[in-house]
Amino acid sequence: MAKCGTCDNEMMMCTCPKGLGGGADSDNSAEDKLYQNKIEEVATAILQQYSNICSVDGSQLSQFITDIEKTIGDRAASDLIDLLYDGIAVEADKNEFKSKFKSLLPNKTMLQALSDELNLEVFPNVSNQFMHEMHYQISKLDGVPEYPVSYGISFSDAITAYNNYYQSLSQAQQTQVAKLFWGNIKKIGTPIIEPISGNNKECNVFFLLDKTQLAGSEENPGAKKDLYLQGDFHGYDSTEDRSRVTELSGSGIMLKQSKMPTDAIVTYRYVQLEPSLRGKSPEEHHGSEVIPPMPESFFRPEQGNQTTATTIPVGTPNASQKFWGEATQIVDENTRHRPHYFEQPGAERIFRVNSEPKRAHLLGEAVNWSGLLSRPQGSPQRHFNFQHTLYSKVTGDIQEADNQTHRADAGPNELFSESGQYSDCTRAIHVFTPSSGKIDNLVIVNDGLAYLSMGAMDKYNQMVEEGALSPNTAFVFVMPLPGLKQTMEINDPKANLPGMGERTIEYEHGIDEYAHFLGDKLLPYLNNLGIEVPTEPENRVMIGSSLSGTAGVYIGSKFPGLIGSVIAQSPSPSSRQILQNIVDEYEPSQPRAQIHLSCGSFEQPGFADNTNLPFAHELADRLNLDLHVEEHGHQHLAWSEELTQSLPAAIPTCQVDSRLDV
Repeated sequence: MAKCGTCDNEMMMCTCPKGLGGGADSDNSAEDKLYQNKIEEVATAILQQYSNICSVDGSQLSQFITDIEKTIGDRAASDLIDLLYDGIAVEADKNEFKSKFKSLLPNKTMLQALSDELNLEVFPNVSNQFMHEMHYQISKLDGVPEYPVSYGISFSDAITAYNNYYQSLSQAQQTQVAKLFWGNIKKIGTPIIEPISGNNKECNVFFLLDKTQLAGSEENPGAKKDLYLQGDFHGYDSTEDRSRVTELSGSGIMLKQSKMPTDAIVTYRYVQLEPSLRGKSPEEHHGSEVIPPMPESFFRPEQGNQTTATTIPVGTPNASQKFWGEATQIVDENTRHRPHYFEQPGAERIFRVNSEPKRAHLLGEAVNWSGLLSRPQGSPQRHFNFQHTLYSKVTGDIQEADNQTHRADAGPNELFSESGQYSDCTRAIHVFTPSSGKIDNLVIVNDGLAYLSMGAMDKYNQMVEEGALSPNTAFVFVMPLPGLKQTMEINDPKANLPGMGERTIEYEHGIDEYAHFLGDKLLPYLNNLGIEVPTEPENRVMIGSSLSGTAGVYIGSKFPGLIGSVIAQSPSPSSRQILQNIVDEYEPSQPRAQIHLSCGSFEQPGFADNTNLPFAHELADRLNLDLHVEEHGHQHLAWSEELTQSLPAAIPTCQVDSRLDV
């Protein structure tokens, strides 16, 4: 990756004052590709402006070149400047200019300075964009004062300047201007993300909502309900100040500014609540039985009493209708960010904290289950192809989809119905095999449908293209279904929560049965189908998150002959009792799977108000594991992103000559 020779940061993140010159060579990382693209865009924009000046008013050309020279301010660019003075007339001249410009290795600060100084619009400055649009649109209104423009200020200052202008208007003028304001905010898209000068580790993030979207308060007639942000960063089920969104002094703009880590993956949604609920923590809203205080230890101390598991009273709704009910949630109408789950879009949205829109928007779309779960026609165009859907039954048998009563392409809505044609099924199993026809490695994915819904197969194909994953890998996605509840009666209140019954059985109370199902039934069944499962455990990997991540640590520790590597993402402390004996009896000499343990930095009190990160820290300490902490919360999309790092570490990378020619 191209790095600055001074600060050793990636050139796309370097904020050394107008720096030139790189250290390490570039590579094909996403950040480096973005950096190379920005160099190309700036060089192209300079040439375009150069051409425009030459065709319209050549007398301005000297000043334009002088502005470039002053902005770069380095003798290393003398050849580049000479080329501009000599004249750029043919394609060869343009190519030479781009080559000389790229050889300077300008950092982000330099590229942005050129973009701002020459008005190239390569780096979108949201404040400038906002100011320009407001000035232009208001100029077309009759009888409305001219909008003041101050380019180069922060978005916070731009909003303050807008409000000062807004307050000076008559009520009729305010109505006109507010309509233009929200039109421009929608055009920019919310939340608005702005880099912090001199700080490449954080960004300012502005959440804005039109006050007219709020319902009236029943407790305080004539007033609006309170507005709160909910999510991994601002917390769930909290009405404390860190979550509250307040009005910008009579402007009708509900505004919350937060400083967030650059490239963090963040979820958010808006809820509106009555004033009497103001200033309360999740514990105060739900009680300590639902959200117990964090224990001194998640495991029984060697000389002490065992810490009890989280208890949830029977009948407790999923969090609370106060926070999750349809009537309390407000959709952000100005955002272009995707929902976390396309099947259940709701009001929640997810984005990456980056001022570059291409980085901020996380790609994805609703899964076409019929397209994904169908065998390819003709020559394979992908590295991995769907082969089978299997169902395990309440009777203990495994059967292949017959496409009549049990279809291969059944989606989540059908599979999770407790009264439909799949109610006698305990698991849905989706099998993808390599187009190469050779299987060197097998990956078993717990909570399989959740990973598939995040575009897992597209990501794995891309990883092969980038040389990060062997094309000779088979994937088996295993998803517990409601039929599992017919196989075991458990007295566990959390099993009453939506979607938790079958998962609580599979990954906690029936964890040994699940491990035996994999080893004694599923793998032999795959062999009988002609899918040659690797015989050595080091060629078998298990992926799991939350409850199924804890289950992965258990299976990898207790059944090392079944699984050789485990990727445990944000393991859940609520099922930690299955690891109690493993932790108590741990010895470094004991055989176990290689375990890659990771967790999100927001999964702790003070952010999402869960305890996954403290639990992961203690688990890593007690089992002598490395813990990988990334900037995200408890999110399947973030876990899918993280697999680009952890999966190559668990599976040998492919050789160039073994890749599929597509």
